[in-house]
Amino acid sequence: MESEYISFYQNFNFDLLHKLTPYLANPLFNIEVDNGFAETYQHLKFVGIVIAFSYLCIKTKSWFFAPWALLFTYFFLDDSLQIHERLGSVIVSGFSFAPPFGLRRQDLGELCVTVTAGLIMLPPLLLAYYFGRPPIKKIFYNLALVLSLLVFFGVGVDMVHVVFVNNPIMSPVLAVIEDGGELLSISLFLWYALSLTRRASDAKQTLSEPTSPFEAFVRSDRVSLHATNARSDQEEFA
Repeated sequence: MESEYISFYQNFNFDLLHKLTPYLANPLFNIEVDNGFAETYQHLKFVGIVIAFSYLCIKTKSWFFAPWALLFTYFFLDDSLQIHERLGSVIVSGFSFAPPFGLRRQDLGELCVTVTAGLIMLPPLLLAYYFGRPPIKKIFYNLALVLSLLVFFGVGVDMVHVVFVNNPIMSPVLAVIEDGGELLSISLFLWYALSLTRRASDAKQTLSEPTSPFEAFVRSDRVSLHATNARSDQEEFA
């Protein structure tokens, strides 16, 4: 986790040095620039998260983490191919109405694409949560908290930024909050996913029942639960 904080801190400082000083004049240091250093690093984190959740599916011999791998695959493709921007333009190309709150038609189109993608991705996540044992539910709860943080910065702050895009003071501040918040949220996801893979690798036994994907975890010394406890699957995954 410390390395993720350092990486975020470096990206943030590079952006400030780029904007406020004559140093680091290369526009790729700007965290708002497409295909800049910060976005490239973000893409690498997306790939790492997908690999981590895919590994968990294999290690636990279950499908519970497959929806998360699918979700972050979409995030990677959307961020690298600008899916919601392009589809948003197509959606609003035939409309001439003026959106409220100072938003552009393009912004509403992008929001429609994002909401639609969320509605498609949500059912598999809910099914995995519903059929998961308590340890799985605990992990999903933690992941949902970080996801809500990502949505707050990536969608909520983004919409506010659009409203103040012409404000010389608010616009740069909101831009840093939006992009910096996304960087930090994805770093938290990567750290948590990697911590789960480490626990899976350190588990002393492989799972024997796909319906209890963290049975090996709750028996391991790292989780500090007793293997002989008949109700171990009711303990929270720490």
